[in-house]
Amino acid sequence: MSGFPLKNFSFANNALTAPLLTGFAVAMMTCTVASAADLYVSTAGRDTNTGTSSTAPLRTIQRAANLARPGYTIHVAPGTYTETITSTVNGTSSARIRFVSDTKYGAILRPAGSAYTMWTARGGYTDIDGFQINGAGSTTARVGIYLNGGNSSVKNSWIHDVAMASGCDNRGGGGIVADQGRGSAYSNYDIIGNRVNNVGGGCGWIQGIYHSSSGKIINNVVNGTSQGINMGHDDHNILVMNNTLFANSGYGVYFGGCKEAYNNGCPTRGIQIHNNIIYANGGGIQGPIASEDVGNSVANNLVYANRTNFDLASPSSATRTGIISTDPQFVSYLSNGGGNYRLKTTSPAINRGQTTYAPQTDFDGKARGYYIDMGAYETNAN
Repeated sequence: MSGFPLKNFSFANNALTAPLLTGFAVAMMTCTVASAADLYVSTAGRDTNTGTSSTAPLRTIQRAANLARPGYTIHVAPGTYTETITSTVNGTSSARIRFVSDTKYGAILRPAGSAYTMWTARGGYTDIDGFQINGAGSTTARVGIYLNGGNSSVKNSWIHDVAMASGCDNRGGGGIVADQGRGSAYSNYDIIGNRVNNVGGGCGWIQGIYHSSSGKIINNVVNGTSQGINMGHDDHNILVMNNTLFANSGYGVYFGGCKEAYNNGCPTRGIQIHNNIIYANGGGIQGPIASEDVGNSVANNLVYANRTNFDLASPSSATRTGIISTDPQFVSYLSNGGGNYRLKTTSPAINRGQTTYAPQTDFDGKARGYYIDMGAYETNAN
């Protein structure tokens, strides 16, 4: 537009009026398309594309993360994406930023270079839905997905073979890590409907799911990790419900650690561990002494065949009711994760879960109904 005399220009009685108006309308339409709330990513795309349609997709998830704005949905086509992702743009409570694999587990993230964390989500109000995070072969990757912006979630994803060859030391790691942070006090992370297996190679510093804030851990299936679900440091007000945890070398569920908190301090409160199946792990449920953890509850769980089923130093650190200690009767149990962990119709876990705060659907998306089974899968044998 440089050099065009707009100041004294008039549309009236000007032969250029129609073409200019047409051009103006086209420009307005172009602007509307560019501000659309959808971006598309494909292995056949280019990062020089606009990414605003499936016919002109971007090539990398990172480029889409850079372009995202509140309310955007990033659609990722099936394929393998070898990259390290850091998403920093914040959504809002009414306009979340959603990264969605168009086919469940079809968009596969593989570690790039010497990355420690495969996907870091520092922007708040961010959802990661349906991805496969495959860390196989990496000697440096210690974390699959790291949430650190608050009010965010990982749903319906499969995280596996992370930190299997990266050594074992106190730097920590995990399949999914939700972190309150130091001083910033981010909160409210939901980890729902995920499959997490083969994480850490038995290293006690690397967990299947690690949560140090508030939120929900629901309908997950976890095996082949150290602690299946580990809640430490600043953990508080976390609902741990209807998970299936088996063949982990450490505890199925661990909570506490407030003496090492960065923000909240002691005691840890509001941890609710309900309706879970915790089977054949190194330990069942562990919680520290009552002076550090009060007002927590362990209810309606099936806890069986762990080397130690319970390690709660004081009953007052967590009320404990409705516990079943017998074989859950999976359809086909294999410790390596290759079995079928739905319940036989004769399972003692059927219809034995609490209904308060229970999820409406199970791991498969099946409606739970009026009566609730324990574990991640519902049989509907009511």
